Amino acid sequence: MREEKNNEQEIYRIKLKKKPLSSEREEIRVKKAVRNRKLITVIIAVVLVIIGFEFGLLFGISSTSRKPSEGLDSSKLEEIAYYFENYWLYADDYEDLTTTLYDQALYGMTTFADDPYTTYASVDDMEDYNNDINVEFVGIGVTYRLAGSGFVITKVYEGSPAHSAGLEPGDIIKAVDGKSTEGMSTQDLQDIVLGKEDTAITFDVLRDGHLTNVEVVRGNVDSSVYAYALGDVAVLELYSFGLDTYDDCVEYLDELKDYEKLIIDLRDNGGGYASAVEEIAGLFLPEGSVVMREFDKDGKEIVSKTNSSVCYDNFKEIIILTNSNTASAAEVLTMALKEGHPNTHTLGETTYGKGVVQSLLTLSDGSTLRLTSMYWTSPNKVSIHETGIDPDYDIRQDDVYYEVFYPLADDTVLDIDSVSEYTRLTQEALAYIGYDVDRTDGYFSESTKSCIQAFLSDYDLEGDGTLDKESYEAIMSVMYGLAYGDQSYDEQFMGALEIIDAQD
Repeated sequence: MREEKNNEQEIYRIKLKKKPLSSEREEIRVKKAVRNRKLITVIIAVVLVIIGFEFGLLFGISSTSRKPSEGLDSSKLEEIAYYFENYWLYADDYEDLTTTLYDQALYGMTTFADDPYTTYASVDDMEDYNNDINVEFVGIGVTYRLAGSGFVITKVYEGSPAHSAGLEPGDIIKAVDGKSTEGMSTQDLQDIVLGKEDTAITFDVLRDGHLTNVEVVRGNVDSSVYAYALGDVAVLELYSFGLDTYDDCVEYLDELKDYEKLIIDLRDNGGGYASAVEEIAGLFLPEGSVVMREFDKDGKEIVSKTNSSVCYDNFKEIIILTNSNTASAAEVLTMALKEGHPNTHTLGETTYGKGVVQSLLTLSDGSTLRLTSMYWTSPNKVSIHETGIDPDYDIRQDDVYYEVFYPLADDTVLDIDSVSEYTRLTQEALAYIGYDVDRTDGYFSESTKSCIQAFLSDYDLEGDGTLDKESYEAIMSVMYGLAYGDQSYDEQFMGALEIIDAQD
């Protein structure tokens, strides 16, 4: 992280907070009331996915100490705090009510409908942030999302405690330490999973329709990059742009110098340090290449350039994978390579479209003000703000990736001639797995029942072909196992392989 000194005030180059996706807004709205506006994302993975969505580009600005306006009546805040502390029914539920009240007041003071990225951050928020951006914490090393009455694991990080213990992408977490996850929020699960190093935690997961118990010993997780070779193609997965991401990239890419084709996976990468983007862009672009241009409110331009001691010019063909959660610093790298590398193409979906920069000002008590202070453009002065980057090859995943699989009630049983959204979702899942369903419109046909019965038989499960909670979630578990655990079902990745293999 870059630091500057000016008038004895520390200024940090920081990440930009990402506006929540539509699927996250309802949960966030509820959590704001009870968790002092600590944002939560449904793709949270033991703090991992917060990296991308809480923040974006990191930047620093110079500032001078200023006194509050004389028109601000601080005594009113003191009066309100006094009444809450002495008369509020729930006052004793808070360890430090005064601090909570003041924090909430500052959150409100820094909230603007036309600028969702500017906000106040408490000391605790910043402590979490400093761990999150570098993907460093004590946990298990997975990402997950809500799925029915549990949480499906969407990624297991290489070398993490979860990976060592045998958790797999597609596993549906049904219970943690014997406590059912049904009705839990993502924050509830995160609070349970995070803990002290070298302590054990047990998971009951649904895998291929069968419950499996897995014990994981919590440990330090430090995973912002992973790379490997697949045939004659090198693959680089970047999850965030942390302090160590550049060094990790160099370590991996040193082993891939004999490869000329590279796929860079930036899907679900929501940002990181601007300095890391300059370093990583320098791995593929000539020294001194422009990475991005930034402009303040007065139109002053700051030009960021590559900063790397090594360049891997062996990569002649590059394809960048993107989706709607590719944001901020990940978008900067995408545009820099598209405009600066002779043969770089993008594939997947339009990116998030975050083209403004937030600066961090440290306040006297260690809390911070994140302030939108600049906007950025590509080296060729293209702005992607609120529009995103359209892919050169527009490839969506199968529809099941985007569906929300709601929980089915314990006493619900669906049979022939009924019509239900659950039936429709089941039909789509069965078709994805490979069963020859005759329709996907939610009407429970005889063919649908036959496919459910065949599925149950194939996976050694009990049932009569009707759709109940057990058969519904068993089908989901197999579908998710393929979607997140079998690379051949990743249509975007397989499309990238096909295209880059065809290039000479």
